[in-house]
Amino acid sequence: MWTWRKIGIAAGVIGSAIILMLLIVDQLALPWIVSTADTVRVPSVIGQKVERADYVLKDLGLQVKDIRYQHSAEVPSGVVMSQLPADGSIVKQGRRVYLTVSKGLEAVTMPNLIGMSLGEARRALARSGLQLGSVSSTISAEHEPETIAWQSMAAGAPVAADASVNVSVSQGATLRMPYLVGLNIDEARSALSELGLEITTINERPTKAFTAGTIIAQEPPADSSVGGSAQVSVTLAR
Repeated sequence: MWTWRKIGIAAGVIGSAIILMLLIVDQLALPWIVSTADTVRVPSVIGQKVERADYVLKDLGLQVKDIRYQHSAEVPSGVVMSQLPADGSIVKQGRRVYLTVSKGLEAVTMPNLIGMSLGEARRALARSGLQLGSVSSTISAEHEPETIAWQSMAAGAPVAADASVNVSVSQGATLRMPYLVGLNIDEARSALSELGLEITTINERPTKAFTAGTIIAQEPPADSSVGGSAQVSVTLAR
């Protein structure tokens, strides 16, 4: 049977429980609700055009500030390369997001190498942020021997930084015939192509002194001076 004393105790317990619940709501639930109500998860905008990235971020209540631009050989111009905060970060609305956007390939001006020595050309390319590529020889009556007679990229043209530039070095009006004996036919053709020459006649001769397919004779002889239209014949071991 309920008595006033029991009713008072029950009321006190219920009141204490209510107060405890209110404290929990006030100290834990409400701050959590308030803190999560104005936060967002940062999306990934890497790989997107900067205009699209700006729209996506601002649509979430974020700010895009101080966009940094830098050259890249891999990422097309105008595309986001990196972001801060990173994808998946939980931040307050209004937080600034910093983007790095590609400017594309860095372009430099191609120097004029014609008439330079190979060493001078190498240094001129290095000063322009370029590299010397393959070097071949060519017959040229217009250019002094051992000077650049041809370059693979036109002087004054914009080219990508760190690109390789191929050149041909003048041997004057004549070339010196390379030594072909002992080479196979493919090796000989490669050596001659660097001089702008080619094999025009192939003969065979039986011999036990060389492996079959090896060049055992050549015409013109090695170290002789030849013109750019020289007819080169070789004899292969059979």
